[in-house]
Amino acid sequence: EIVHRIAGLTGMKFFSSEIALTDTGELVLIDYVNDQCHMLSQSSNPQLGVPDELVTAVAGWFATMEEAYRESGAIGPRKRDRAQAK
Repeated sequence: EIVHRIAGLTGMKFFSSEIALTDTGELVLIDYVNDQCHMLSQSSNPQLGVPDELVTAVAGWFATMEEAYRESGAIGPRKRDRAQAK
């Protein structure tokens, strides 16, 4: 619920948040909007990386969303597509 509220306030769809849980069970926002999400995979760095399956899923979601935005006209064609059209 906290992250949904942050998304609603900021209008952001992809970000990470750092939230601490106190001894009394209270949630405290430490770093509530990171727009540069850490997406280093575990296969690249086992100690610091995000699970490879998650990186793959997020990359696939980005690709799907980009295509949907292009089809809706919200963003223009890719540079390579413009070059091929000439």
